[in-house]
Amino acid sequence: MSVLNDEILHALASPARAPRAKVLMALSDADSGSVRLLRASWGEIPVERRRLIVHRLVEIAEDNFEADFHQVLRIFLKDADPEVRATAVEGLWDEGSPAVMREVMALLKGDPSALVRRAAAEDLGMFAMDAAVGSLSEERWVSLRATLLAALARPGEDPEVRGAALESVAVYGDEEIRQAIDLAYRSAEPVMKAKALAAMGNNLDPCWQPVVLRELNSSDPLMRYE
Repeated sequence: MSVLNDEILHALASPARAPRAKVLMALSDADSGSVRLLRASWGEIPVERRRLIVHRLVEIAEDNFEADFHQVLRIFLKDADPEVRATAVEGLWDEGSPAVMREVMALLKGDPSALVRRAAAEDLGMFAMDAAVGSLSEERWVSLRATLLAALARPGEDPEVRGAALESVAVYGDEEIRQAIDLAYRSAEPVMKAKALAAMGNNLDPCWQPVVLRELNSSDPLMRYE
């Protein structure tokens, strides 16, 4: 368990040099006192520096399985900057606690930034996978499904957010979800049409196989990619 001190906080905040991995690792598995200290001082760090720190934390966690920044990333979910919030969400993709699920669902429902809402919709796909294999309680299963469908149906919502919500909710294999995928595939919005293909892959219903195979020969590289 790591413990922060003033020297480490100064090194984090100083724009004189890029934050070193050794300093950033001091945030791994932070204890409750360190979390409180970081929360109290985080907002005083310039925004460009905060963005750099959170990006580096996510990179380190991807390369080092021993690095655990979940506690501090949850602090960053309330950052004033959308890029910091979105990156923090991305870094929590493997944190399966109910508390984190609630926090990410709240971002999808009400964050003012489409960038953050999209990241939240994508992150909730991991929880939806847990629901598909029976690892979520029925109450959370139902709540998650409703939240993703609400984002998909939200009037005026950014297509990138709606597409991410569709891709995540697609693991629920009921008829309403299949109809939503079909409707998105028939959409005139290129993003929704492409994300419908990704949703078909998550849905795993054999009825989509002819469509997916046909789109492998699409003239649109985005469709071929999906």
